[in-house]
Amino acid sequence: MAKLEDIITQLQAVLPLYTDYFNDQVDISAVVNTVGDTYQITTSGVHGLTTNDYVLIKDVLTENEITTVIDHGNDQIQLTTTVPHDLTQNFDLLTPANHTVNVYLSGFSNVADGEYELLEVGPDGSNFIVSLSVVPTGTGFLNENRLDSVNGRKITTVIDTTNFTIEAPNSNFSQFLLNDDSKVIKNVRISGSGDPDKFIKYYTDQSNIDDLWLWVVPGDTKTSFSRNISSDANQRIKKSNQLVYECVQSFFIYVISPQTNSFGAREISDLMIDIRKYLCKSLVGVSFSSGFDTEPLGSLTTFQSDGFFSYVGAYYVHQFEFETVFNFNDRDAVDPLNSKAFRDVEINWKMNFDDYVENKKIIEGELP
Repeated sequence: MAKLEDIITQLQAVLPLYTDYFNDQVDISAVVNTVGDTYQITTSGVHGLTTNDYVLIKDVLTENEITTVIDHGNDQIQLTTTVPHDLTQNFDLLTPANHTVNVYLSGFSNVADGEYELLEVGPDGSNFIVSLSVVPTGTGFLNENRLDSVNGRKITTVIDTTNFTIEAPNSNFSQFLLNDDSKVIKNVRISGSGDPDKFIKYYTDQSNIDDLWLWVVPGDTKTSFSRNISSDANQRIKKSNQLVYECVQSFFIYVISPQTNSFGAREISDLMIDIRKYLCKSLVGVSFSSGFDTEPLGSLTTFQSDGFFSYVGAYYVHQFEFETVFNFNDRDAVDPLNSKAFRDVEINWKMNFDDYVENKKIIEGELP
């Protein structure tokens, strides 16, 4: 079954990319590579963090310096970056063929900072061609929102009220471009409970219940019914059968919203339609570990249903149900621990329909 920890970690790392309903945030004013893989983050206001807090660094662009500019004519300019870029064309099979991919360029003396159409990506990982009506001059940069830089879920080491450091995997970049979306996501209000009756108490025991909270609660794990037997049993396995069948596990997401300035929770109920979209973007298609030996990763997570759960006037609770499916195979069953290598076999046979005497044959010897 999918562990609560795995589901919660997935939501904490991805859901804040789509919505701020379940977290606080503070603007980033500076990012500096201090030494090696250590980066210092400076915030525009008091960050309120403590050492070893988890945060999500979002939309910090790396400035990848452009070293070579080649004019191919017809408004096609080839650029070469210092560090291999992270550009890919048509990597998403769901993207229409005529979809335009843009890159963000900055720093050139005769080209305005902004997005320009990507025409082609070179095979060496450093070259690409963009659509430009002039040949760029000066020192320019390709600005990328990369996963192998400071962005992502990080652990903090606090320096003071507006500065902290993080460890990031790649120290190739020392210059960064910040924008209005460059944020430190903190105080993520996503947790879990093994008992669906407990999370409402956790919520109401807080001194501040003005924010939305999200709770993950596990559902039952059940064996799928076999379609090959006429029985009330889920499965009927004999010694000669191979052990292969499916297990189905549901888990539930409960979103608790304070009931303020709303008549009959009408606006909050509509809000859950938006939250459903963000939850599906964060969970559907994820392969969580099943916990078994033969299938470390089960089938992809799917969305099942959502609807009203509780409404008591002060707060409204909405329930979302998701499902994971995984296989149970021979290696997940009892191991043949009490076994011994044999060196001889005795075989007896007799025809039941005649008077032949019983024959016995013994086969001995070292077996491979």
